[in-house]
Amino acid sequence: MMIDFTHRQSAHCESGVAANLLTYNGIHISEAMA
Repeated sequence: MMIDFTHRQSAHCESGVAANLLTYNGIHISEAMA
């Protein structure tokens, strides 16, 4: 199964994961805001 998930490089693990998952679910947020 393939999903259309765009991985974005981040400086910190936890906030990068949060920002990537929120963006995937339609909430566009930067890593700094996560």
